[in-house]
Amino acid sequence: MNPPRIAVLGLHLEANAFAPPTVLEDFERQCLARGEEIARMARAPTTRLPAEVPGFFRRMDATGPWTPVPIVVAAAPPGGPIAQDVFLAFLDEVRTRLAAALPVDAVYVASHGASSATGDEDSDGTLLAMLRGIVGPAVPIVVTHDLHCNVSERLVEACDAFIAYRTNPHVDMAARAAEAADAVRYLLAGGRTAKHFIRLPLTPPTVTLLTASGPYADLIRDAEALMASDPAILNASVTGGFVFSDLPKCGITVCVTARNGDG
Repeated sequence: MNPPRIAVLGLHLEANAFAPPTVLEDFERQCLARGEEIARMARAPTTRLPAEVPGFFRRMDATGPWTPVPIVVAAAPPGGPIAQDVFLAFLDEVRTRLAAALPVDAVYVASHGASSATGDEDSDGTLLAMLRGIVGPAVPIVVTHDLHCNVSERLVEACDAFIAYRTNPHVDMAARAAEAADAVRYLLAGGRTAKHFIRLPLTPPTVTLLTASGPYADLIRDAEALMASDPAILNASVTGGFVFSDLPKCGITVCVTARNGDG
């Protein structure tokens, strides 16, 4: 059997609705990597890639043969919504590169989760829905997000597993990417998932979302306890949202991904 071909891509931006639009130069200054350049950067001693990408590569390398199919990884500093023409060009490049690389056995999406575009309030959901349309219903898609993300029902529906950071300040990006790699391996072995998603009517300010102590930390501990106590739970993510994105989908969400039958 040939090693599984895993597409890897991502979009990192924490979008503040009250800041000037994020333009192409913002991505070029921080990280705009394509194709095999992503694999080289992911395995280099130092990299400009978001930490999840090298973390995913390390775990996949450690758990068995695989063939990376790197697509596009774009990351910019926190700023305003992506200029719509830049976002559409990003989507078009992802679509073209992924379609040309088919078939793939799974897709890993390493995105921040709080992006928006000047003409699209659900840019992350748009990306995931497009990916699902390209690879079809049978190819697993696993996505990781920052805990300061704004999660749409459309995004959750389009993926097979959703995994968010559990530390703020953020120190667990590589660990969550490793968890995503394990989820990919589980799904490739024939496992299936069921997702349960709840949106709470709360939009807390970012400064209240620390995870060492406090009410948000209590929610994170509850999610971790659920995962530790129930082997049927693949992941439980409590995301705090990013209120300055000023979107209808802002706020706390809970997404539980459950194992639903092993292969």
